[in-house]
Amino acid sequence: MATISGEVVSMNQLDSMIHAVGSVVVIRHNRKTIATAEVAENNEFSAEIDDDIRGEVEVSLGLHSSAPSLIVADGTDFHITVFHNNSNNFLA
Repeated sequence: MATISGEVVSMNQLDSMIHAVGSVVVIRHNRKTIATAEVAENNEFSAEIDDDIRGEVEVSLGLHSSAPSLIVADGTDFHITVFHNNSNNFLA
């Protein structure tokens, strides 16, 4: 199993009520959900995917103010950074 781990980074600190802790991270390949994870108290997440998954994989944070991150899976482990904008203005 390959591990996709990462951290969630807020682009600003305008609204301390909107944060990623407890949010779901969805990992998709060919439009199918292949794994999910939950953002921990330290703003990190981790999920395992099958080693045979190859190609573009989308990692999305379950907040409307975040942009998906794309990686190219090749059977190895990845550590990525997912950005989100907590000012509620859709500029992730």
